[in-house]
Amino acid sequence: NVVYRDGTMRYLYEFDFKFNLDLRSGYVRCHSRGDLVNTPDGDIALTESYSEYLLQRIIIWLATPKGEVPNDPDVGCVLHDFLFYKQTPQNLYRLAKELEYDAKVQFPDLGILYIDVKGLSISSIQIVIYTQNELISLILEESEYQELLNEVINMLSIGEEP
Repeated sequence: NVVYRDGTMRYLYEFDFKFNLDLRSGYVRCHSRGDLVNTPDGDIALTESYSEYLLQRIIIWLATPKGEVPNDPDVGCVLHDFLFYKQTPQNLYRLAKELEYDAKVQFPDLGILYIDVKGLSISSIQIVIYTQNELISLILEESEYQELLNEVINMLSIGEEP
């Protein structure tokens, strides 16, 4: 635990290096896209709130295809597998159950109760994550998700600058 001068306390698990979440397509370079945030004095910034920490973890999880991390096939999210499926009630239910299973494995500290997925349009879905303490609602557009996915794949790829 960390106790501040004003007496407030934060648990260490609430801290993470702050990622700039700039996941636009293009080549990822140091101190630009897909990089850690620096403080004004040059230190690596930490997330500033539990909500920011949680949202950052979930976005990175959703953007990482399952099996994309070398030597750990269970890391990542199944969302990519469903990207081109029709939004039938059966497929949305199956996606919700697979997301729920993966999320419980990836985030045991969140106390996830269940996940609900709703089709909003032909190219967008809403994912609602119910935890013991939080309700997290995300709306994903197919085009934005595809761009996010491509950027994460580029960041995980090993190779030279094009």
